[in-house]
Parts: sequence; C-alpha cells; structure tokens
Amino acid sequence: MKRMLKNTDGTAAIEFAASGFALVTVFVMLLEAASMYFAQGVLESAVDRAARFAVTGAAPVGMTREERLLELVSSMSLGMIDTTGVQIQTSSYSSYQAAGTAGAGSAGLGGSGDVLKIEAAMTWPGLTPLMQVVTGAIHLGASAVVRAERF
Repeated sequence: MKRMLKNTDGTAAIEFAASGFALVTVFVMLLEAASMYFAQGVLESAVDRAARFAVTGAAPVGMTREERLLELVSSMSLGMIDTTGVQIQTSSYSSYQAAGTAGAGSAGLGGSGDVLKIEAAMTWPGLTPLMQVVTGAIHLGASAVVRAERF
C-alpha cells in the first residue's frame, strides 16, 4: 500500500482532467464574448452606414433603404448574423428635440430636411449552446439620428 501512495505516475493526467474542463470553458466563454462584441460592432457600423445613406434620400435600384441596411449587416458580418432576426424601425421627425419625444414622429424615413431615426435590434444566440445556458439570449441594438439633406 505504501508503494501505491508514493507512486506519482499519471498525476499530470489527473491534474489536467481536473483543471482542463475549467480552462476550456473559460476559453469558450471568451470566444463567445468576442463574437457578441463583433456582432454589436457590425450592427452599429451597419446602422451608421445606413444613416449616411439615408441622409441623401437615395434608394438603390430595386430595393428599399431598409433592405439596404439588412444587406449591409449581412455583408459586414461575413454571414455570421442571420438578417431574418434583425428588426429595423425607422422614424422621421421635424426636429432633433422631437426625436427624443415618444410618439412625436411618423414611421418611415421621411423626406427632405427631416430628422431621421434608424434603430436596429437583434437577439444574439451565441456561437455555442454554452452561451445560452449561462446567459440566455442577448439583445443587441444600435441607433442613429441624422438630418436628411435637402433633396
């Protein structure tokens, strides 16, 4: 029995088995957090680009400005974001002060000289089921308020 207690063969494997699971879990959670921040950055950048596009009043041939925003989200995310889950809300207001008041605007991107508010929201499910177990679905959102050019 004393000989078995002094034998240290295989202790490294046992120690790795005890701590390896925790290390892999932390690594996966870091990847999950990085992918979530990437998705948030893509959503913000797409809304920003769509707002600059909406300012001009131009619409691409064969698509609406909302469809253009979804196209930007899809292309900027390299396909990581499913655009069917992205909700877009656009409103137009007569002034910047009115843009901060609930119910003061009208739906849509308005017209020449209007203040436009573009909001995009989505639920980020995560890359692995581990994220859903730990945090559940995460809600991401981005918005931009700009004044349209005179067109």
